[in-house]
Amino acid sequence: MENMYLEFYNQQTRRVAKTNYPDIDMEQYPYLTIDNDFICLKPEILIGRLDHKKTFGFLRQELEDVYIDQRNLSDAMHDDIVLVKEGVEPRIVLIVKRALTVVIATVKKTKRGFFFEPDTYIDRRLEVEDTEGLVQGHVVMLEVESIEHFGIYAHVKKIVGHINDPDINTLKIVYGYEWPQKFSEEVMTAVGQINVNIEEEKKIRLDLTNELIVTIDGKDAKDLDDAISLYVKDNQYHLGVHIADVSQYVKEDSIVDQEAYKRSTSAYLADRVIPMLPHLLSNDWCSLNPDEIKLTLTCNMVLDMDGKVVSYDIRKSYLKSHRRLNYDEVK
Repeated sequence: MENMYLEFYNQQTRRVAKTNYPDIDMEQYPYLTIDNDFICLKPEILIGRLDHKKTFGFLRQELEDVYIDQRNLSDAMHDDIVLVKEGVEPRIVLIVKRALTVVIATVKKTKRGFFFEPDTYIDRRLEVEDTEGLVQGHVVMLEVESIEHFGIYAHVKKIVGHINDPDINTLKIVYGYEWPQKFSEEVMTAVGQINVNIEEEKKIRLDLTNELIVTIDGKDAKDLDDAISLYVKDNQYHLGVHIADVSQYVKEDSIVDQEAYKRSTSAYLADRVIPMLPHLLSNDWCSLNPDEIKLTLTCNMVLDMDGKVVSYDIRKSYLKSHRRLNYDEVK
C-alpha cells in the first residue's frame, strides 16, 4: 500500500495512469478514486511531509502549508509522509511512510538496568530489549522496528563506539544519517570495467588545451570538478565555465549511477569526506587536476561590461588546467 501512495508524493502529482497499475485492488486504497483512465487522490485528501511542532503540526504543501491541531495528528512524527483529510479541522488519516528508521543513543546504566538516551529529542518512550554486550557509555545505532502512540520499539543494529572515543561526535552524524562509508565490491568492480577512449573523444570535442584555464578550490579539496577561463576582447568579457564530464564515465542507471543517487552528494565532515563516487572517479578521472587532459562540458559566455550575458554556447570539450588555485591566494 505504501508504494502506491508514495508514487503521488514522489511525482508531486494527484493522479497517475491506470496502465501503470493494471492489477490494483482499489479496496486496499480507501483514499484513491478512479477518474476515466487515471487513479487519483480523492479531492479532500492531501499528501505531504509533516512538520511536527510541540502541540500542533503543518502538512508541507507547495502553495500553503496546512495547520493540523495536536488532537488530529494521530501518532505521526516529524517528517513522516502522511495523508491528510481536509475540512474544518484537517486530520491525518494515514501515515504512508515513517521518517524515523534509526536512532543514535547512548547507553546509560541504573539500578533498574540499561536505558537508552537518544541523541536527538524523541517525543515518546524508547524501548530496547537486547542489551547483551553493552556497557555504560556505549553509543549505539538502533534500528526502529515499530512506532506506536506512546513508544518506539527498536533493537541494537551496531555499536558505534564509546562516548570517550575522540571521534565519537563525527561517528554519530555518520551513522545517524546512515551514510555508507565503503563502496560495495559490485560498485568497485563496475568502476574497474569503465573504459573511455580519450583519443576518440578528443576528435569530437572542442579543444581548449591552449586556453588559460584554472581551478579555484579549498586547500584541502581532493576533487576539482570545475574550472574557469576569462579574457576581455572588443570591450566584452569572454567567460568560460568548465565542469568535469562525469556522464562520460558514469552511465545512466548503471550500478555506479545508482550508488551515487543513493548517496546524493559527498559529505564533508570535520575530519573526513564520505564521497558520492569512488576515489578513482572523484579524485582522478573526473578531477580537473593541473597538467592533465580531462573531458569536460563547457559553457562559453559573452558578457557586456555591466556583466549582462549577451550570448552563450554549451559544448563538449577537453582541457588541461594550467594551475590549481585556492581561495586564500585568489582575490
